[in-house]
Amino acid sequence: MSYFGDTYTTNIKPQLQDWLTNTDASKNVSDLPLDLANRAQKNLWAKKAWSNLIVRVSLSLTNASYTFPADFGRIVDMWADLAGQGVATYWFYEADNYEKGYRLDAGFTKAAGYSRSITFHYAQQSSAYMRYQKVLSNFTGEGTEYSYFPANLVLLEAQRINALEKGNMKEFSALSTSFNEVFQDFSNTTQWVNYDPSPRLNDRLGNEIYTENYSLSGESSRPFSVQPNSFIV
Repeated sequence: MSYFGDTYTTNIKPQLQDWLTNTDASKNVSDLPLDLANRAQKNLWAKKAWSNLIVRVSLSLTNASYTFPADFGRIVDMWADLAGQGVATYWFYEADNYEKGYRLDAGFTKAAGYSRSITFHYAQQSSAYMRYQKVLSNFTGEGTEYSYFPANLVLLEAQRINALEKGNMKEFSALSTSFNEVFQDFSNTTQWVNYDPSPRLNDRLGNEIYTENYSLSGESSRPFSVQPNSFIV
């Protein structure tokens, strides 16, 4: 269901036992490399809202409530499209605001894990949408799986986990230096960067905000500007 929802105690116990004995790397975990790869993938997933893992869905509401999809990881944003043009007219927030607020209802049991849903304070009559980051399923080791993250990044994170658990801090530090460089390169090349560069102030609805304008030379200027005060012309 979520990033934390698939952590079974049957997985924790052999990992902990390996760490405690530290004599045979695969004594308790049946496939230690696969185990480390899955743990590395979870760590990498949690570090950023990765652009290529963002899913947009239309919210089908039942009694003003919506149940999360099975691959839900975390909310990126949520909005309504009053004009029916496919763009946000106003945004929803986890708040007590009657018109634009919602609450998150969550439950947890050891037997079933997490269950989550959204309940809007006001039954929405317009099209509501949500963008969320989907979770990545575990590797199964069949040899025919693709990894969202590059192999060298997963490898470095798996090595860091192993070095840290062994208490080898020199090795962990050296691996972290390489990891940070590869992680930054991957982030730079995969995150969407084609944003509007216009230095204008906008409210949450996308409307321009006009602020007082002051001249650095002391001369009079137009009373309001769409540029922020730090913008020099």
